Amino acid sequence: EDVCIVGFGALGERCGPSVTSGVLSSVISVGDGPVMLQTSCAVHGGSSGGPLFAVQSGELLGIVASNTRDNNTGATYPHLNFSVPVTILQAALDRYVQFGDLRSFGELNKAGLAVRDVWRLQRSPENVLKSKL
Repeated sequence: EDVCIVGFGALGERCGPSVTSGVLSSVISVGDGPVMLQTSCAVHGGSSGGPLFAVQSGELLGIVASNTRDNNTGATYPHLNFSVPVTILQAALDRYVQFGDLRSFGELNKAGLAVRDVWRLQRSPENVLKSKL
């Protein structure tokens, strides 16, 4: 699916928003729901928190969380990035709109171990092949 990201990366707000396009490369799910979206859009520092849209429908798919960085070299890979699916945020947003209580967002910090492992780019123990040696 063709997607685009809007953000204030690389050059900051003074130059206005940047729009980069790419494809939705992967939808990572835990259980029966998506927990991470991976795209090929160029995401630079400052774009986190920006929206991820489906190009054809204009539907909000997620919120940009990060690009990828090699901790050993410090190199950043802007075309490998991750977003939080809007479906994860929707329930908290609905509760906030209804009650006006910021604590509605506290549930977002209570992800299970499998979701945590996905965001740490680690395999969950149940997904790791065990050696027969």
